[in-house]
Amino acid sequence: MLREKLGLTSDEMTKLGGATFAYLFHRIDQDQLVKIVKEHDESKVERILEAVRRDGYLLRNCKLYAWAFFKSRHGFPKPRPKDYGIARADVAFLSRINLSHIDLKYPAFTADDYDALIEGATTSPSMEEYIGKFISKSMTFLIRSYNVKRDDLEHDMQASAVRAIYMKYPCFESALHAINTAKTTIANTGKTLITYHVSPSRQRLMINAEGKFEARNVNTEALTDLEAPASYMDHVKDYLEVLAKLSDRMRPDVQRFLLCCAGHYDPEFSQFLGSNNSEAIEDMAYSRYIGKARKHFNYSETQVTKLFAKLRLHME
Repeated sequence: MLREKLGLTSDEMTKLGGATFAYLFHRIDQDQLVKIVKEHDESKVERILEAVRRDGYLLRNCKLYAWAFFKSRHGFPKPRPKDYGIARADVAFLSRINLSHIDLKYPAFTADDYDALIEGATTSPSMEEYIGKFISKSMTFLIRSYNVKRDDLEHDMQASAVRAIYMKYPCFESALHAINTAKTTIANTGKTLITYHVSPSRQRLMINAEGKFEARNVNTEALTDLEAPASYMDHVKDYLEVLAKLSDRMRPDVQRFLLCCAGHYDPEFSQFLGSNNSEAIEDMAYSRYIGKARKHFNYSETQVTKLFAKLRLHME
């Protein structure tokens, strides 16, 4: 099943499948994963990135089984593949994954216990209350002025929290640790959604109280006190990376600009900022960071707005 989901041949599984799980278990970062796959076969980059972003079999079943099996080498109970929903063809590969870089103190969850933990950390009444208060306090204007549905905001924030826990596993020690991971991700995702929806490229016509159409938008300068989230809008960042790296028709300077927007280290831009740009993106409001990048690349606001408007067609 893994080969089909990743789009790999049997011969490619050792290298590219291994790199995929090295990323899922925090041995390498996404840049390194993309580099490894791209050097082998550039056409497989997007397929693999899509799998590690969204595929529950990889993020849940395979990670649970691989960690449980690795711990069984050190005296812990040996897991049964069927208890984790693992396809027979994938058992040998998952059993060979070396996870010695992860501390054995982290527990190996059963599938049922893990599902209960996920539910408690993302959809429990207390977490729904946390999300509801965050939306009411910080995002009501999106619902009123941007026609964004509250249910959509809640779903996006919960989905981001689930993926954050999937990605962090097994590196948390308790249910409370997982809940804190979820809360941090929910807050970060909320900030990102605000930045995303108030972008000039998303300005839209709405009917006002007099029945006339008007454009609604909020100046992103109003968000200068919002720090860029630690993991801002995963799917936006991922698509920026993929589009920048795979498009043969895109000018090199535009590719560099997009990679800078995604937080990739760029020595010239870092020199312009006076600090490492991959760190600066974490420390300043994202709208301000984009403004700095625009100035460095000598792009007008109109040019950047048009660029993101075109890219948005591929990101939704």
